[in-house]
Amino acid sequence: MKHGAGFRKTLVLTLACLALFFGGTFSSLAAETTLTVWVYSTGTQKEYQFVADLFEKQNPGIKVDVQLQSGGQPEVMQKLMLSIAAGTPPDVSWIEGSGVIEFAAQGLLMDVSRAVEGLKFTPADVVEMTYQGKMWAVPYHTAVRGLFKRADIFQEVGLNPNIDPADLDELYEWNKKLVKQNPDGSFSRGGIIPWTGNWGAPRLDLDFRRSVDRNRRQHHQADRHLSQKYRSFQMDPHLGSVLWLPQSGSIRGDRIPERHGGHERRIQQ
Repeated sequence: MKHGAGFRKTLVLTLACLALFFGGTFSSLAAETTLTVWVYSTGTQKEYQFVADLFEKQNPGIKVDVQLQSGGQPEVMQKLMLSIAAGTPPDVSWIEGSGVIEFAAQGLLMDVSRAVEGLKFTPADVVEMTYQGKMWAVPYHTAVRGLFKRADIFQEVGLNPNIDPADLDELYEWNKKLVKQNPDGSFSRGGIIPWTGNWGAPRLDLDFRRSVDRNRRQHHQADRHLSQKYRSFQMDPHLGSVLWLPQSGSIRGDRIPERHGGHERRIQQ
């Protein structure tokens, strides 16, 4: 994903927040001071480095060491938690938005409320970064997701297609109504397709006539990601299997085993 000037500005803000934590300005810091910044994505490393170089020019004597962390989001989050607990954390780090409150509740983050005072963020971002009335991280982008609905199927199961879910709990209940399973446990109709495009899965035509190829590696990556998320929230990991929109009443593809939590289910043609 490409990030523009807005990303660079907010990252500068994140680094600038450190000035307040160190007593107002960097001028009082030793000439050898180095700030360590963790990033997890190779796609953003160059942008972090660009901002770090700019920050160094504006703050002579301060070096910014941008360090790429290997692994996906869960691995980097775990590594960050362990480093903080061990007393060897980076000065600034990327953190997955949904983990901010969890980290703050354990005393693993620094209060940045004073640093961002007077700045405007979208309300949802502020809520996600706030715990006990204080902000614990600086949002750097806002994601917007849309839902495409099969109105006929919604009406079939007694759902109003003109109403959107109030929260994820309601969306979860929707999914249970929309899913259809065969007597052998295979799925004849999936309920929701979240996030497969993030892994490079092919675009589906809006009339849904195109077959979904379950052999594609990208689909399985999305499937594993969702299963991991559901388990982390103590939700049914089998929901991670339900990713595919109906294709003329059935899911097209080979018999492919999918494992979730030690169980195996097969998608049948």
